[in-house]
Amino acid sequence: MPTLPAALAAILFALAALAGGCSSRPAAEVALARQPEEPVLTGTMTSAQQREIEGGFESLADGRTAVSRPVVAPLGGRWSDVYPAVVEACDEIEAAVVSKKLYDWGWEIHIRTVEEWPGTLTIRRAIPESKETSIYEATAVIGLYGDRTERAEALLKAFHERLRAFGRKRSLPDDETESD
Repeated sequence: MPTLPAALAAILFALAALAGGCSSRPAAEVALARQPEEPVLTGTMTSAQQREIEGGFESLADGRTAVSRPVVAPLGGRWSDVYPAVVEACDEIEAAVVSKKLYDWGWEIHIRTVEEWPGTLTIRRAIPESKETSIYEATAVIGLYGDRTERAEALLKAFHERLRAFGRKRSLPDDETESD
């Protein structure tokens, strides 16, 4: 066990090290701060600078012009939001995506519930006939024999709600969803 003078010496040494580590220089003298000789740039952009900035913004929008506004999905959902909506719906009913396959006609997604029941969610593209119809037709089967119908209905309901929630978020239209 250290003696009192040794412990006191250790404390004094630590305080001296801390005090020596602090700088007494003002922040303006530190290299990371703006130096007094540096100019402060304020002013109005020239038309060439404005065109350069607008060109940069247009390139960020993946070939879209600056006048393309983000829009809400016209039928309540976008085809590009289908898989993220499935993942969130599975979280809600306590299931996980085991595998997924995208076909020309749509998605086939295999899931497994927390009780270890297998399931399949099939989402087919639909051609909307009016604003009241949807962009998809979905079916779900859960259980070894497809006997967990209430759980399948809960998955379909959660998927529908999640896709609608994604559809309320504004997004730039892309070529695939403009026809949806």
